[in-house]
Amino acid sequence: MKCPDCKSTVRGNVCPCGWKANKQEAPKTTNCRTCNHIHHVHYLIEGQCHDCWTVAQMQPDDREYYRVLAKEYNFKLVDIPIHVAAANRLNQTIEDYLASLPRSREEFKTYFKGGITIGGIQL
Repeated sequence: MKCPDCKSTVRGNVCPCGWKANKQEAPKTTNCRTCNHIHHVHYLIEGQCHDCWTVAQMQPDDREYYRVLAKEYNFKLVDIPIHVAAANRLNQTIEDYLASLPRSREEFKTYFKGGITIGGIQL
């Protein structure tokens, strides 16, 4: 059925926007319909958490390529498009860029030592 408030499809008696068919108290948290993790209802987009919704918006061909990169280099799938854009700006291949990223606190300090400034403070 359609929610009379937000016009989205409602599964059950409660819409993520807060509308209730039987006027009972709406739940404050619910599961993402894709990954099944519990999130606050205000942070869900069409019943999906932000990460799942972002992945769903990727082109299917790109998504599979990103999924392979994420698995190979042990990164979250939702972060891979940002890494691809960064590698393009640095004129590097994505494989070289992902392999060069720091994996531990010590590697992070070495990677960014003298190369990053936040609020006028050089790290």
